[in-house]
Amino acid sequence: GKLQSHSMQEIFRYRFKHILRAPQICEIPMKNLSRAAVYKYMDLRREEDSASTVNSEARIIRCMLNKAVDWELLNYNLVHRLKLFPEPPKRNVRLTPEQAAILIDRLPDKTADIVEFAIYSGFRKSNIYDMKIEQIQFNTANQTAEIELEIKGGRFEVFPVCPHAVSILRANIGNRKIGYVFLNPKTGKPFKDIHRAFNTAVKELGLKVNGTKLRIHDLRHIVPTWLHQQGIGDDILQQLLGHRDRKTTDRYITRNRAAVAGVLSLIPQIRKRPQDPGKLTLLTG
Repeated sequence: GKLQSHSMQEIFRYRFKHILRAPQICEIPMKNLSRAAVYKYMDLRREEDSASTVNSEARIIRCMLNKAVDWELLNYNLVHRLKLFPEPPKRNVRLTPEQAAILIDRLPDKTADIVEFAIYSGFRKSNIYDMKIEQIQFNTANQTAEIELEIKGGRFEVFPVCPHAVSILRANIGNRKIGYVFLNPKTGKPFKDIHRAFNTAVKELGLKVNGTKLRIHDLRHIVPTWLHQQGIGDDILQQLLGHRDRKTTDRYITRNRAAVAGVLSLIPQIRKRPQDPGKLTLLTG
């Protein structure tokens, strides 16, 4: 995972710790590790965690054995055709600006700023927690800004943010020239987690996505959905979100078929129908 971002490397380490706690996996020589053993491990882990988390750990095991083959430590990977658990469908996040405002009003001031900025920017929470003033280039001409972020794959890219997000940045930065943007007023240090306050507000308001509670990562879906409803194309949204694959972008957009139904009136009529629906008249030219 050295080519991945720092946050992704931490996720890999966390997943690997679970694998190390499973004797049915880590005490078996790689050459003897079978699909049956991995499936047994996956079934046990599924009792504790989500399908996507367990699949991630299974992919790590499969990747390790593939590397062992590449490095000529093994002749064959016995788990290369591993079947993964079905994962939940795309999350359809349908939060309106009015609902977002109510949610933000329920949060403590600085937590509210982080949530509002997350909605406006579409940034990942790790990028927001770790963001420093030095990464920001303010554009005074149009009150926008550009921020350099490390994204998945260990790449650094520059992302624009809107004037609404800039006002939040300026309010939190004040007269400071360096350091983290969002500081916890109780500790004076950068935020590490806002889940407790966020989840409490979400529970009180009953905000759900696909039958489960609204998550912090769901905030990343909101602006792409709003912009898509305003007619912004997928290519532009892909760039704003920093996705390499358009399929990934599609998972972040909740499409509203009713909103685009108006274009159906542009379809040419083939045959005119009289008042009596039982009789049809063929148009002749």
